[in-house]
Amino acid sequence: MRSNLTRTNLLARAVPWIVGVAYAIHGGWKLPQSQEALNFPSGPLGIVLAMVPGIACAISALFPYRPSRLPGASLEAGIDKLFGPGYYRHAVLALGFAAWVGVCTVVVGTLGLARAVALSGGESVYLMSLFFLNGGTGTLFLFKMQRARYVATRDGA
Repeated sequence: MRSNLTRTNLLARAVPWIVGVAYAIHGGWKLPQSQEALNFPSGPLGIVLAMVPGIACAISALFPYRPSRLPGASLEAGIDKLFGPGYYRHAVLALGFAAWVGVCTVVVGTLGLARAVALSGGESVYLMSLFFLNGGTGTLFLFKMQRARYVATRDGA
């Protein structure tokens, strides 16, 4: 029974990562030719919009860590009942939904930027790729900070 639960947990962790990264690769590949990227504002407004995700992540890093305020906390009891006590906190903080979002966003931004360079895309395409790249790196930074704060809080430091 124990090995079956471990396989289920592994599958529950691996499938969203595989699907998310595959979709991010597809999205990054198509980004330079998408209508959304071509319509992204260029000039000073586009530069500001491309910087917004990073600025938002930097500002949110200044707020204190509250371990009781996890995303989807209403799901915690049901998930813990299904997979065992403490699994939800482990999944959100250690395995990282934020890391999943960050990695997928960085993949979209990086691949979109590389394809924009290869296809000689316009300024709006570069800025939209930078928007994703900036948001993804900011999200990964916040995930690392949240995880470090969680470990420090858990260990009593």
